[in-house]
Amino acid sequence: MNWLVTYAGAQPEEEIRRRLSEAGAETDPYAEAIPMTKEEWVIEITASADVATRLTDLPWVLAVHPQSDPSAYR
Repeated sequence: MNWLVTYAGAQPEEEIRRRLSEAGAETDPYAEAIPMTKEEWVIEITASADVATRLTDLPWVLAVHPQSDPSAYR
């Protein structure tokens, strides 16, 4: 399933991708993270619901929404 992960943007995008991969999520290497504010970025991932739920335990992850969830877009 595709998810949108909102994260604190202090880390380089490559580091975020590596950490998401270590957590069991896949990112599209051609899709870029999108800035929502100066401090918040969104990246699309593919992951199971269990993995997406576990991502919310990571301190730099602010939110995880199904891609089809309109509340994920500001």
